[in-house]
Amino acid sequence: MMTKIGIVSALFLSVLSPVCAESRTHKVNIPLLSKCLVMNSTKAKSDMREISQHCAVCDLEDVPYSKMKCVQKNQKRKVYYDKENNVYVKVWKKDYRFKSYFLMGVKQGFYKDIAPLHCVIFDKEGICRGYITYAVDGYKKQNNLLKDCHGTIKSLKHQNDAFKRFLDSLQATVARTGLAYYDLVAGNISYDGNNYFLIDLESVLDKTGCRNNTFNFHTCMSYNPPEYIEFVHTWLRGTSAA
Repeated sequence: MMTKIGIVSALFLSVLSPVCAESRTHKVNIPLLSKCLVMNSTKAKSDMREISQHCAVCDLEDVPYSKMKCVQKNQKRKVYYDKENNVYVKVWKKDYRFKSYFLMGVKQGFYKDIAPLHCVIFDKEGICRGYITYAVDGYKKQNNLLKDCHGTIKSLKHQNDAFKRFLDSLQATVARTGLAYYDLVAGNISYDGNNYFLIDLESVLDKTGCRNNTFNFHTCMSYNPPEYIEFVHTWLRGTSAA
């Protein structure tokens, strides 16, 4: 998927070296909502209250879009880079179809060890409207040392040790949470020189969603690294994927 106004309370990767972790503990000047305020709000829906138990939350109205550069957009969502705070802000419309699985991921602790998640964004109605992540390198930086072919990550034999550690951590997370990340392509991974991180967080499904081919799961998985594809298929069959 952390909470006191004006204080950064982030989820950091357990695999980070002390130097790397220290480099990302910077103050983010976007107010977080206190847990007391969230829990006592009569307007907040259950998602907002439950998420606040796992991750920091902030109010959509407190995100200063006018100071940010929009770096990616489509009809349903936009991604901004906030240079002042060195964070990325992803905001989507109320009916964004991927948000329920993202919230499931936060509740299950899916992002705890594999993504630089700072907080989850809610509007005044208590509807999830996006999230904020720490920037660990330039936006979609191509020089992330991954060996890929048109974005599809090649076999582990071509990759460095840092990516192998990251994949081990991701697979352990799948086994622990019962959720699978299905869009593991080069553009959705960031590298800080020591460790890899997921930076596009909505592409998660439970076993039912995978088996029902929700969000074109099978097609998306075909672009994932071969070892990870094998792992997920084994996991779906319910047999050991260790």
